[in-house]
Amino acid sequence: WVIRKRSEPPQVPFAKAARAAITNVVSTNGKVEPIDYVEVRVESPGLVNRVPVQNGRIVARDQILAELSTPGLDDEIAAATAREAQARAELSTLQGGGSSAAVAELDGSLRRLRSDRDAAQKNAESVDRLSQKQAATPYEAAQARQAVQSLDVQIQSLETRRKSLVGKGDLAAAEARLHEAEANLQLTKGRQARSLIHAPIAGTIYDLPARIGSFLNAGDPVARIGKLDPVRVRVYV
Repeated sequence: WVIRKRSEPPQVPFAKAARAAITNVVSTNGKVEPIDYVEVRVESPGLVNRVPVQNGRIVARDQILAELSTPGLDDEIAAATAREAQARAELSTLQGGGSSAAVAELDGSLRRLRSDRDAAQKNAESVDRLSQKQAATPYEAAQARQAVQSLDVQIQSLETRRKSLVGKGDLAAAEARLHEAEANLQLTKGRQARSLIHAPIAGTIYDLPARIGSFLNAGDPVARIGKLDPVRVRVYV
């Protein structure tokens, strides 16, 4: 039996070769995302006061997604408005010739001096006539004329002060202050306008991380909006 067993031919298993696709199953992760989408982020920090939309809802372009509040922003707007009004009033005052109190004081002084000058002129003329009739001395006549000249000098000085109340440099500086105040006010109101987060495109909200009462820093996401027809499946291998 041993001799016969050794002499038997060996059995070799075989298979017929054929063309086929080699497949391999890999478990991985991925996500479904719209092809056309926008990620909305905040430009300035603030506290979320209102979120009038919900995840999965369709929104229109420019629809409000969230409303933020910045502590102290209303006070800043009020202060900027007051500074702008003050700068505008200063410019208007300078364009009108200066401070109303200073102008009124100078005008009153000028009226008084002109009245005194008229009286002094009449007195000088009267003394001159008396001097010609030898009823007054030449010294008295000279003193009367000196009084008129002194009043003329005072009137001229006040008129010069009246004209110099407002200079070109004063107007330019006031205009610059007004432009600065207006720019500051617009900047502050721009911050207030940015507290309303609008949808940049029309589509479906498929992610809404903003929550009422949460604080968002600049750059934090508010929502993701996309057009869900068609969508793309992204698989990470």
